[in-house]
Amino acid sequence: MASTMLLSGALSAQQAVYAAEEGEVVLEEIIVTSQKRESSLQDVSLSVQVLGKQQLEDLNVNAFDDYIQFLPTVSFQTARPGQSQVYMRGISSGGDGVHSGSMPSVGVYLDEQPITTINQILDIHAYDIARIETLSGPQGTLFGSSSQAGTMRIITNKPVIGEFEAGYDVAVNTVKNGEAGFTLEGYANIPMTDNSAIRLVAWHEDDGGYIDNVPATIEYAASGIVKDNADIVEENFNDTTTTGARGLLRVDLNENWTVTPGLIFQHQKSTGSFTHDPEDIGDLKARDFFPTEYDEDWYQATLTVEGKIGDLDVVYAGAYLNRNVDSIYDYSGYAEFLENLYAGYDYDCVYYTAGGDCADPSQYVLGDEKYTRQSHELRIQSPQENRLRWIAGLFYQRQVHDFDLQWVVPDMNPANSVIPDGHTTWQTKQVRIDRDYAVFGEVSFDLTD
Repeated sequence: MASTMLLSGALSAQQAVYAAEEGEVVLEEIIVTSQKRESSLQDVSLSVQVLGKQQLEDLNVNAFDDYIQFLPTVSFQTARPGQSQVYMRGISSGGDGVHSGSMPSVGVYLDEQPITTINQILDIHAYDIARIETLSGPQGTLFGSSSQAGTMRIITNKPVIGEFEAGYDVAVNTVKNGEAGFTLEGYANIPMTDNSAIRLVAWHEDDGGYIDNVPATIEYAASGIVKDNADIVEENFNDTTTTGARGLLRVDLNENWTVTPGLIFQHQKSTGSFTHDPEDIGDLKARDFFPTEYDEDWYQATLTVEGKIGDLDVVYAGAYLNRNVDSIYDYSGYAEFLENLYAGYDYDCVYYTAGGDCADPSQYVLGDEKYTRQSHELRIQSPQENRLRWIAGLFYQRQVHDFDLQWVVPDMNPANSVIPDGHTTWQTKQVRIDRDYAVFGEVSFDLTD
């Protein structure tokens, strides 16, 4: 199948939708939840951009790198799938990829639950999504400390009681001068009883590579050792596979109270480098000396309870996120820099072998990162049709980032390793815990109609 390219400018949430009936022009009413209550976009005083369900389908949006390009208020920086930082309104503090640095300045939500991690945004596959909202910041009142620059919300389609619905999508694609890929996606909305339904979604995406790892050598200045990459030379070596599933169960306990537990899981694995050097090596060409791999799996369990006490709306939203990332990437460029530095001071070696000879300084970084977070939010709000409206709530979250990064020189003397019986020349090991407590509230009053 031939590939199809979709080209489009930014799409405004206020985009006109033309109705064919009687030649009339009708504005589509877009419902958003940017103020934690359902409102027409025309009635929201905030700066909000929305990608609706139809737009997501028309633009063939599947992943973070897709939808982020159609959000004009958002910019991003990415190194590879699963390693991206989001910025809004030009604010770059936070979310800078430093494990010990500040928290991100853009909050990310999946439905009611925050999924903002200490480092690197979750690359959620976008399928069976109702809309994606972006709110320019600051949004600290309703969305917490990581929303100074803004908030991005991914809203999924919810279970519908009493209706069976199912569908699937199959796509085949190819990259110019690269490999072919494919996507399999499907969903089903299944009524369970008269007062319950479940919505199940699954996906598998295989993206072909387009960057070549070309033959190369390094001659280290101090030791004179020559390193080549003949064992890992490969065309189109930056492949990515993404597999996941999502389930939401809705149970109407009575006419006032609804419980919606959910679970989402995703595994993503990418190999090879996603950076290239057009000037020194060639367009879409790299020279890695060790295999590069990024292997991530995560799941999030959620619970949302919605109800009424009198004429007040009550919402509880809780979540538990568990994320694990194993990575390895070539760091021989740093070894080349060290050799040049040592040679300038007339040293023969940077590292030594167990026999006392100069060791090949070629190295890679080995990463083992674990994230866990739990969040709880309870809020009460007045009827939205009132002229005087208010919302008040409590929020708590605890996030742990346990990471272990090791700079490994395979040829070095294990006796000099910072890890017993290993080959690690440097280790960064840290367990970071972030806690947030909040009491929040907002009052609105309509001066006129």
